[in-house]
Amino acid sequence: MNLTTLYWQATDYGVSVGIGMTGDFFAFSADRLSALLAVGRERFAGMPQAEFWTRYIEWAEYGRPLEVAECREWLARASQFKDPPLYILMATPGAPRDGDIAQLLAECRGQDTKRAHYIVSIIESAMPSNDQITQPPG
Repeated sequence: MNLTTLYWQATDYGVSVGIGMTGDFFAFSADRLSALLAVGRERFAGMPQAEFWTRYIEWAEYGRPLEVAECREWLARASQFKDPPLYILMATPGAPRDGDIAQLLAECRGQDTKRAHYIVSIIESAMPSNDQITQPPG
């Protein structure tokens, strides 16, 4: 998912301008992103990680529907997969938060990947005060 996230973020105009990316790399990234999403849908069908990120990117980029219930289903199917609360946080503003968001944030702060940096930036912008998040046990 890190490669997909890299190409996805490279297709963000603000990111590409901010880092001085060439138009050629921008176009290449857009092509690769489309190909990776198609491969993910086909090759990893049934895997919650691939399903979530494919659907999440399609929601964020193209406005395709994504439901909180789907995210909860992915969480139930793969308990070690912690990313769906990212969408749940944005889809349910003002709702009480549980330890899932705090756990995801803590996990991602400890990683140096494009996926982790993206998740941290979204959570921190959606919830600027960590006081709003119930900390995970432990």
